[in-house]
Amino acid sequence: MLCHSTASAQQIVPHLRALCPALYQNIPGSLHSVVEQPQLQHGAAGQLHAHLAAGAASRQPPPSAAALLWPLPGSGLATCNNSSLIDTCSLSNSRLDVLNTNQQHSQHWAYAARQHNRWQPCRFRAFSSSSSSSSSSSSSSSSSSSSSSHATTEQAGRSSSSSSQQHIVDVEDTLKLAACIRRFRSRGHLVAQLDPLKRTAGGPWLGPIGDEYTRSDHTLMRLVANYPWQQQPQQRCAYLAQELGIAGPAEPGRTYAVGQLMPRSADGSPAKPLWQLHEAVEVMAAAYCGSLAIEYKHLQQQDEMAWVEQRFESRRPLSSSQKRQVLRWLLAAHGFEQFLSRKFPASKRFGLEGCEALLPGLLALVEAGSERGLKKVEVAAAHRGRLSLLVSLLGKPLGALCSEMEGKQSDFRVGDVKYHLGQTGVVRVGPERRQVTVSIAPNPSHLEFVSPVVLGMVRAEQTSLLRRGAVDSREAAWARVLPLHIHGDAAFAGLGVVMESLQLADLPGFTVGGSVHVIINNQVGFTTMPRHGRSSPHPSDPLKVIGAPILHANADDPEAVVAAMQLAADWRARWHKDIVVDIVGYRRNGHNELDDPRVTLPLSYAIIAQHPTVLETYSAKLMAEGVVTGAELGRWRASWGEAAEAQWAAALQGKYKESAAAFLVSTWQGDALMSAPGAAEGDPTQEPTGLPLTTLQRVGNAICEVPQGFNCHPDVVELLAARREMVSGADSRVDWAMAEALAVGTLLLHRDRTPDTPHPFLDDPASAPLGWGLNTGHYDVRLTGQDCERGTFGQRHAVLWDQQTAQRLVLLNSIKPGRQDVAEVWNSPLNEAGVLGFEYGYSLGARDRALVVWEAQFGDFSNNAQVIIDQFIASGEEKWGQTSGLVLLLPHGYDGQGPDHSSARIERWLQLAKDDPDTLPGHSPAHRKLMSATFEALSKEAGGKMYKSQVLNMLTSLGLGKRQHKANGNGSSSSTAAATPASLYADAEAAADDAELAELLWEEMGVPEGQALTWPVWERFMLQYVRRHAERDASVCIVNATTPAQYFHLLRRQVNLPHKKPLVLFTPKYLLHHRPCSSALRDFTIGTFFNRVIDDGKASDNTRHLAVNPATGQPYLRPAEAIRRVVLCTGQIYYQLSRARRSRRLRDVVLVRLEQISPFPHDLLMNVVRQYSHAQLVWVQEEPKNMGAWSYVQPRLLTALRHCSQDGSSSGNSSGEDDSTGRGVVTGGGEVDWASKRVHYVGRAAAASPATASFSIHLKETQGIVNAALASDAELEG
Repeated sequence: MLCHSTASAQQIVPHLRALCPALYQNIPGSLHSVVEQPQLQHGAAGQLHAHLAAGAASRQPPPSAAALLWPLPGSGLATCNNSSLIDTCSLSNSRLDVLNTNQQHSQHWAYAARQHNRWQPCRFRAFSSSSSSSSSSSSSSSSSSSSSSHATTEQAGRSSSSSSQQHIVDVEDTLKLAACIRRFRSRGHLVAQLDPLKRTAGGPWLGPIGDEYTRSDHTLMRLVANYPWQQQPQQRCAYLAQELGIAGPAEPGRTYAVGQLMPRSADGSPAKPLWQLHEAVEVMAAAYCGSLAIEYKHLQQQDEMAWVEQRFESRRPLSSSQKRQVLRWLLAAHGFEQFLSRKFPASKRFGLEGCEALLPGLLALVEAGSERGLKKVEVAAAHRGRLSLLVSLLGKPLGALCSEMEGKQSDFRVGDVKYHLGQTGVVRVGPERRQVTVSIAPNPSHLEFVSPVVLGMVRAEQTSLLRRGAVDSREAAWARVLPLHIHGDAAFAGLGVVMESLQLADLPGFTVGGSVHVIINNQVGFTTMPRHGRSSPHPSDPLKVIGAPILHANADDPEAVVAAMQLAADWRARWHKDIVVDIVGYRRNGHNELDDPRVTLPLSYAIIAQHPTVLETYSAKLMAEGVVTGAELGRWRASWGEAAEAQWAAALQGKYKESAAAFLVSTWQGDALMSAPGAAEGDPTQEPTGLPLTTLQRVGNAICEVPQGFNCHPDVVELLAARREMVSGADSRVDWAMAEALAVGTLLLHRDRTPDTPHPFLDDPASAPLGWGLNTGHYDVRLTGQDCERGTFGQRHAVLWDQQTAQRLVLLNSIKPGRQDVAEVWNSPLNEAGVLGFEYGYSLGARDRALVVWEAQFGDFSNNAQVIIDQFIASGEEKWGQTSGLVLLLPHGYDGQGPDHSSARIERWLQLAKDDPDTLPGHSPAHRKLMSATFEALSKEAGGKMYKSQVLNMLTSLGLGKRQHKANGNGSSSSTAAATPASLYADAEAAADDAELAELLWEEMGVPEGQALTWPVWERFMLQYVRRHAERDASVCIVNATTPAQYFHLLRRQVNLPHKKPLVLFTPKYLLHHRPCSSALRDFTIGTFFNRVIDDGKASDNTRHLAVNPATGQPYLRPAEAIRRVVLCTGQIYYQLSRARRSRRLRDVVLVRLEQISPFPHDLLMNVVRQYSHAQLVWVQEEPKNMGAWSYVQPRLLTALRHCSQDGSSSGNSSGEDDSTGRGVVTGGGEVDWASKRVHYVGRAAAASPATASFSIHLKETQGIVNAALASDAELEG
């Protein structure tokens, strides 16, 4: 069997060390020279072969020889040993590619395989009748010719040489077929029949085959494209032999031992061991190159690859009943698009035509998921096909959609276009009619940005299940809630937020147990073809980064789409990882129905015009199979059409038009009616956030206590000791980070704590005063951001690390005694758009049961997430009804660090506020228009006039007295969020009977018995509410807090506000470690709260202890009438002004801090200013004039001053202390001409760049600002 020629040794040995070092090392040292001296005599080569043969005789392979010969990962095999030679050969590098027929390399591999074959000869030898007879003939001839020694030797030599050469040919041919099988699995997706339009053999994403393609890719395409399917097996074998370079006989009877490489049967049993050439190739082509293809060789785990391979290759065909169901869903999808096309030919709908198979595919996904415990699906979808899903899948009434198409759904306010809206529905699947809730989240036109939002919603819902005890593990929660992302091919391949979202997939703080991605691949982006829209063959290629299997299905084969969806559901349930289904279809119309695509895509749309619909092709297929009859199909069509026409008639009759009462309850006017009785009794709208001193101390000490045996860093030990001192007494000074920890720690505590917790109000909560401090609900706290665990500036240390074991510890989760919820603190990956979108979604999914905080590393980095900010955070409530309490921490402040780390772009955030700068709350044209339209509509519905009985019935229907505000938690038209947790006061107030409260409202309005409600009465009542509750109608709350106590109260207030709003909080940097930026612990206790405006020297002023002469106890400031200047400012500039004022001993300058910038506190700010009626007004900021808050503050200050000249309609707090949230009006100003008051600007000059990069220039600029702010009147006017 061994060839002893020098040529053989020269061919084999030079590659032995490279291909099999272990085998080479086992060669005796005397034979190593074979490698170095290929011109060795026959004897040396013979000794080498003899050594190898001796090793083979023991039937044990050299140590690790197989593993070193074929070491590449990704085989799908758990081990590589001598019993699976063909498997290991199929894993080799490009030497064994399908078309690599380099003879020299083939001989080397054949030799290595032959040596291996001597231990397992039956594993891979190719068998054929011709080779067997030849071998028998040679053996017979040898035994019968023993008379002549020379002749016998010569004949034996010829026989041995012939047998050896035939054996090498058999091995080489088997290896070529094995490599071909491998190539089908790894590259079959490139030649699969995926394009319904059949524009090119490999799909339009590849284009013509050129010279740049490798020979293996080229030949695999040619092999499949030109395969003679209709010819006899002998012709097919001959064709394959030519294409693959098979050297042996190509007759059909010849078999190859490749059974271990072939697909298993549907029941999981192994394939037969011997395969003919044509049948092996045909089975692999059918599995991998048909209308369903897969990419999985990029997976990192071999057990995952083995699972996918087995599951994909053994998929079962659909039953007749399943096929009928698929056809009915196709009929619904097709009928829906045709109906809208007829009724609204001039409207945009972004139809699904060309990818209608999506609908039955999604039903298959939901059904398969429900079999594994799935209860809810959160969907992130773009506009393409969205309307079809809303109606056909989620059950939105077609009539309601028709009203939206007509633009007649409401006479009031329409937040967004119809194909951006969300919906929630219940889908019943399977014979058992299992219920699965499916919600499609609203989305903007900015594609793909809804995906991280949905991920956050899913994570919050899964966490809620775990916290409530509905499931016992995170894995069980994953099984219950699934994120489904429906992408477009151009958007998924092109947008950066896709990669930002994908990177969250397996991170501990963000994982959701895998997502299912579906790409509606219509092979065009508006007018751009894939060749110009991406640099990869498929739009799904970004998912390879996270090791997700990729399935490609032809949209004209709905059964392939269904099979792909079922496999996707199985994968996600088994591995809890992402997977994608790429539905390759086409777009029958233009980007929208009003666009003519033939201008830019003439050839493709010429084909599309002649191409039948999938409903036509699939119904013809099922009728040919006898699964459905033409009569049945006709009845289904007629039934769907009748139902659609009935819905159209209902829409024309106004059945789906929003009533005035329904609109009323969704706006602040409904809240006004529901809160009016409480307002008449003086309802305090500020939820108390202060806590008992003992509670603060107990929590403060607990979060500084490290478990025994935990090895802290020495710096952390020192830090914790300092924090314990901060809660030692009422006058202890608390810094920013400790204030945050106290806020979070107290929010985590339950009201129903264990009895061993000493507190006088625990046994009888009803006797507790309003501000006793423990929560009425349970609040998780979630904080994420880049480096937020430690804090960018080393201030937080919320997560500690054992210095010996690297164990992770969150002290906030160890507050004892007592029950508590969970604090999650996670460093985020280095991206903003994906993470901020995730946290926004989490705040929606948490349903007001969590404080969700995102911290930017520096404030200006938030502009990397501008789409999330503009399209979701700032406008989500107005467009879709989504209410979010998300908190954004944006470090801001001019510290001389240069242009990029100084400004959080306050001016841009303030542009997102929707309050009118020229009017007080309630007086804006928008408010008046809304009030007028609502009153007119209600009067019309009441028959022209509204009387007491009608109003009381309406108010009762709105839920007056129950305090349940109808909120759309995810922007869908059918979901209702949980009621907002109310304060103890509100709980007691809400116990009254609905009718009684309605009577109180009637009295509040001042309408006599028997008299109709008039417009002036309605206007006066609503105006009063808006002026009291400006935050209710705000889009976002923007705060620049300057004290730790303010920060503490803000965080606690955020979860207690009756109306959730995003909170944008500009946080300090150097002030984090600045001693004056501290608050006394008493500023956190009962009776304290967040102050929108901080007046100089008042109780809310954290530097008030520095404003009093310690010797006399008298304030340094002169009386109010002697004050010459009121300096208004916000942020850290206050501390520089305060220090300069003290050093210069100025007693006639008052510093007033604007803490809440928006909604603008007209009332409190003017209540402060009016105390100093003769003083100059100066606005000071450290930002350039065209940045910062000046452009926002100036017109509102002037508006407030203008109204200050008028008599106020209600009293204000002249001290300026904030005893409410947005409540109060500007009070009268006496004889002062406030309208003529001028507000001076002091700050940096206008600039394009936020700050200088020179620290020395920065210091000079800052000193100039301070000098100007405190200068004499003449200098200021000059």
